[in-house]
Amino acid sequence: MSTLAILIPTYNRSTKLLRLLNVIEKEMTSDNNFSIEVLVSDNCSVDNTEKIARNFFTDKFKYKYYRQEKNTGFDGNVKFLYQNAQTDYVWFIADDDIPLPGSIFTIYQVLQYNTPDILLFPFIQPPDSTKTKIKSLYSSDMIKKVNNPKMIIETISKTWKISSYVLRKKEFNKEEEDELIPFFTSDFYFMDLCFSILKKSINPELCIISQPLATCDEDYIKFEFDSEKLIKMYRVYTHPFVTKHIPGFAESKKKYAYFVTVGALFSVKTKSLIVKNIDNYNKAIRNLPIRPLLLMKNPEVLLKFLLMKMHLTYIFLILKPIIRKMKKSFKKENRIIL
Repeated sequence: MSTLAILIPTYNRSTKLLRLLNVIEKEMTSDNNFSIEVLVSDNCSVDNTEKIARNFFTDKFKYKYYRQEKNTGFDGNVKFLYQNAQTDYVWFIADDDIPLPGSIFTIYQVLQYNTPDILLFPFIQPPDSTKTKIKSLYSSDMIKKVNNPKMIIETISKTWKISSYVLRKKEFNKEEEDELIPFFTSDFYFMDLCFSILKKSINPELCIISQPLATCDEDYIKFEFDSEKLIKMYRVYTHPFVTKHIPGFAESKKKYAYFVTVGALFSVKTKSLIVKNIDNYNKAIRNLPIRPLLLMKNPEVLLKFLLMKMHLTYIFLILKPIIRKMKKSFKKENRIIL
């Protein structure tokens, strides 16, 4: 029987951490005939996370709380949790995400009948949306197995939510650990961890559950990101497993990373994303490199880039309600026609 641990990296989100722990506890009803472990790693929070986490008690699952002596960064927390898990598989869940009803049982059941290196599933965002991120990756089949390394890499490259990942637990030797060093502190370390697990496997296998199993909370638009890391995220694909099976994949993703960074900064300026310190993002916009050849290939990104650089995003904010009304009207007319 495959064993499962839920790993929760957390920092300064005591209320959301407690909510997540309560959701997991609710899922582990007396009807379940299996057990799980839950490991929480607190990245030296300065709020009351330590008090909340230490006072949490349950007899529904094994629970361990760790507190880091200093903030080791997101990747440091992820690495620590993975290394300290003692189960066959681990499911990473961000402290502000929420497992959907039946998700733990579904994952556990799939792992009993399949032995993948990596298991993925759709993530719902926004929380009230019927659409899911990476929906196009999933077929109508409940379970889909992928054994082609190229397809595995392409699937992982489209799955950015850490809460969508269940990983096989493997022990790495020094050489394998050293291979991961270049990707540490990228904030996408969990993706390269997947590549190392796959590289170590004789027959790499990815398993996909078509059913969404997690969602975000109502504060999903309050989002902090490092634009320098985001624009360089294509470097995660320089991992040896990737370069062996798809040479040049990282270079092909460089354009995509640039477009995503422009879009994310534009979302900040148009208040689609709410950040704590707007000055940091204004500085990032000023430092955003101009890549004319790339921008000319995507008119929408070019427009966003120009509006930000020329301090004209207020025009978009003025026109946004009008554009929204036009879209609603267009959809309504289409429904009537159909």
